[in-house]
Amino acid sequence: MTRSDKSILPILGIALVLRFWAIDFGLPLDLLRPDEHRFITVSLRILSGDFNPHFFIYTSLYFYLLAGLFSLVALFQWMSGSIEFMWQFAAQGYFVDPSPFILTARSLSALVGTSTVLAVYFAGRAAYDRSADLIAALLSAIAPLCVRARGTLHFRRHSPPRLSGDVTCFHVSPTENRDFI
Repeated sequence: MTRSDKSILPILGIALVLRFWAIDFGLPLDLLRPDEHRFITVSLRILSGDFNPHFFIYTSLYFYLLAGLFSLVALFQWMSGSIEFMWQFAAQGYFVDPSPFILTARSLSALVGTSTVLAVYFAGRAAYDRSADLIAALLSAIAPLCVRARGTLHFRRHSPPRLSGDVTCFHVSPTENRDFI
């Protein structure tokens, strides 16, 4: 990271704080956001060996990312001795108290949403100039559509990975075809 790129760090900090604000909203009353259970159960099914999500209303990337994160958490718990067998991670953990699973899914969404701010920064730099990249990053860091109101930040967990992918594809696309901007 160059010296000029360090000016994005406060904006990333703002984005991270806004996306993690009220991340525990509604817990332990886990049915306040009923869509969260669908994301978690599909991701846990992927961990069981069935790599087909059997659910295509949303993009599948989030399910696979969440399954990978769940497998890392399960491996850590198994290595620390808090679970004896890997199957206990889902069987006992999710059905006894789903709060850690919901927090893991919300954290992934918040981190990917923050990385979108960085992708917008680099896309603004490639498309325009130095001032445009910081303004675009700041606007995407505080945009209500990306952050949502306090407490409803994580209602659409599949949106941050999809938006991040869209912005990244725009950033790496050839610059000579951007006459529409």
